[in-house]
Amino acid sequence: MFNYSTEEMWELYRSLPKDLKEISFSEKSADRISAACQSQKLDKEKEKQVIKMVGYVLFGLLPPREFAGALEKELKIEKETAEKIFTEINAFIFSQVKGSLNSLYDTKTEEKEEKKEVEKNPYREPID
Repeated sequence: MFNYSTEEMWELYRSLPKDLKEISFSEKSADRISAACQSQKLDKEKEKQVIKMVGYVLFGLLPPREFAGALEKELKIEKETAEKIFTEINAFIFSQVKGSLNSLYDTKTEEKEEKKEVEKNPYREPID
């Protein structure tokens, strides 16, 4: 799925709002992710992948609305299982930082829309 170096991830981390930084490495978050995985009987290897993907959401790399689908695809699990894991993680982690996540992804959406508009209109140059 994603392949980022440790340095790239730390650089992303440094640019995050405080609440996203705190929840990213929170023991409570780790416990919630573990509980969600155990409730769906995922093995430790898949649990590690879920942890990584939660990080991708919190770091601005994977929109929350795509999380369940990414779980299903990457972990090769049933759609229902992926949705149950998403529901638990969303309720206990993503919802706690909803405002920051919305800001993070709204910004990225705006950037993508600007790039698309420039691509559509060859006479318009991007402003840096």
